[in-house]
Amino acid sequence: LENAPDQLGIYTTRMDRLLSADKTDKKFEDVRFEAHFAGQGQEGFELVQQALAEENPFAVAFVDIRMPPGWDGIETAVRIRKIDPEIEIVMVTAYLDRSLGEIIQSVGAPDKLLLLRKPFDPEEITQLALSLTEKWNLVQQEEMHWKELETILMSTPAGIFTLGRDLLITSWNKAAERITGYSANEVIGKPCIYQRVAEDQKCHKCMINFEDPTSREIHEKEITLTDKSGRRRIISKSINYIRDSKDRVVQAVESFWDITDLKDAYEQLAREVKERERLANKNAVMVERGRLARDLHDSVTQSLYSITLFSETAKQLASSGKHDELDNCLDELISSSQAALKEMRLLVYDLRPSVLKNEGLAGAIQQRLDSVESRSNIKGNLFIEGQGELTELEEETIYRIVQEALNNALKHSVATNVDVRIVIEDDGAQLEVADNGIGFKLEDVSDKGGIGLKSIRERVEHLNGSFSVEATDEGTTIIVQIPRKTKPATYVIE
Repeated sequence: LENAPDQLGIYTTRMDRLLSADKTDKKFEDVRFEAHFAGQGQEGFELVQQALAEENPFAVAFVDIRMPPGWDGIETAVRIRKIDPEIEIVMVTAYLDRSLGEIIQSVGAPDKLLLLRKPFDPEEITQLALSLTEKWNLVQQEEMHWKELETILMSTPAGIFTLGRDLLITSWNKAAERITGYSANEVIGKPCIYQRVAEDQKCHKCMINFEDPTSREIHEKEITLTDKSGRRRIISKSINYIRDSKDRVVQAVESFWDITDLKDAYEQLAREVKERERLANKNAVMVERGRLARDLHDSVTQSLYSITLFSETAKQLASSGKHDELDNCLDELISSSQAALKEMRLLVYDLRPSVLKNEGLAGAIQQRLDSVESRSNIKGNLFIEGQGELTELEEETIYRIVQEALNNALKHSVATNVDVRIVIEDDGAQLEVADNGIGFKLEDVSDKGGIGLKSIRERVEHLNGSFSVEATDEGTTIIVQIPRKTKPATYVIE
């Protein structure tokens, strides 16, 4: 027929003559079809059989009920229907000696069977052939579409099944069989599988409601079920709905995945992470103990050793009456004692729990100034400006840089005043730590660090920021810029 390779079978010599004559009529010049003719029933049956073998089946068969000697039209239609259930059959007759019910009962498939009474005109028969062929085409396309969907359904790794309004299973794919151990024959036509194997048997009824207008939504849930072999499985499931032309829910589609191995792996990973955290904390404690031991040896122990030496020397000078030298020795003794006290305060402060999370950036810095600098006769001033907000990483970085700068001022600058100024804006933050000490010599600063600058540089680079150091005999100023936009880290020492 028109624009299609589908064939039109017509089994009557009278119709053969009629259609042959009509092909020359201009009214039908745009109608194209391929018609095959048979003089009697068996010949027509063989045509249908051959077309099926060639995978080019007929769309429509017009069968005259009264035939030449041999099979009559009814027997011919019955045999054709048996080998090709999809073909559209039109029974043609002028004299109906059987009832329509008898014909339908014999041939079957009433949705693919029509009765056409003679006489008829060319337009009628041509339009009927075209309409039935179009119907046949649509049916074939729909069946192909459903076969494609069925192939996808059966090959997907997710278990999928459908439920009717009676909550009975209507389809069951291979993945569902693999996950649960139940075959399609064991579950189709029976209640939802979850009602039999789920540990929480209420989980299913509470999720499906065919009368609820919001049932178009997808529901997701995790449940635990026991498969046919008795193995406990953790299932992640979701529900969607199929609706008819009136937007009524007619079926529920269940998809589910076996996430047992995934959950087990996640739990194992969580245990490993927890164990690594424990080991890391233990290692951190060991590292911190080593650091404290080195700091005690390098600073406090040396100061205490100096105090011991100056004390013994002072005792000897006092015994010998050398008072001028004794005064100098006592001054050194006092200086060493003060240095040891400063180092001990820093070490004790480092041993305290972090106050940053509890007090915030401003509170943590102020507590440091009150706990260390004020007790060392250094006036500490904190200024915070701007309306921006810092991330946790930015707060942590700024706090550690302030600590390092204050430690430098306390240990090396002989300062009496230190100002900490922080400006926080939407596009970034600026930190400035300035003291009024004696500064330091540029040659004391190298790429390897020098009085804590290496640590500051590494922290700034981590945030793609920049910093500069200005050191004179009137004091030291450290300026840090932390942008919100990524750019190469820079640092300058003046």
